[in-house]
Amino acid sequence: MFGLTHLLLFLTCATMAGRFRGLVSKFSSGSDHLKVVKVGHPALQHASRNVTPAFLQSTAGKDLIEQMVAAMRAHSGCGLAAPQIGRNLQLFVMELQDADLESEARTRDIAQLGMKAVPLTVIANPRMTLSKKVLLHREGCLSVPDHTALVPRADAVKIEGLDGLTGKPITFTASKWTARILQHEVDHLHGKLYLDRMNRETYTHQDELFQHYDPNLISAECLTASALRRLQNLPAFDPATS
Repeated sequence: MFGLTHLLLFLTCATMAGRFRGLVSKFSSGSDHLKVVKVGHPALQHASRNVTPAFLQSTAGKDLIEQMVAAMRAHSGCGLAAPQIGRNLQLFVMELQDADLESEARTRDIAQLGMKAVPLTVIANPRMTLSKKVLLHREGCLSVPDHTALVPRADAVKIEGLDGLTGKPITFTASKWTARILQHEVDHLHGKLYLDRMNRETYTHQDELFQHYDPNLISAECLTASALRRLQNLPAFDPATS
């Protein structure tokens, strides 16, 4: 991930974060509120529309954010975009807790990935600037369950948008795994899945991954020469110019 100095500048105080404690219990485990739509759903195929600060501060906006956070946590995700619950709005949530890091450390080199804890973060109407350096790592997605692939992503990003909890403008930078999460979620807001960027030769079911691949081989070293050449010539997706 990245040093959380910039991120902490726009995170809300503990009293606001307290609003989101126990969200999963608000929705029953079988509730449609916790449903994440899967690949093929129309909401995942179209660009989303911007939201207003007034909407973010409205009851409807706050309820939507609560629903997104609850769904993300219920499915053990580290990020969730509004299209993943069938709403084409420029809004996403992300969070990576210490317990998540402990789980990841059992099968992955979290130091190599740059994984660090990220407090609950809500971003609306993000505009993203990408670094030129590109890293290749495995990604998964709640909307493409049980599968993973190597995906090229910029090593660092700059995000400008609205703090989804306050409605106020924010600007921050992120790198490593946090930058990857941000790019993944922003892709959702523009009708993109990691499937659109992945190296197809590395696409696999998670059961096969642990039987036939070393999960720590997550860099270009596990690509064929032809696949590497193809990825090196793949332009990064920039929502601002799409």
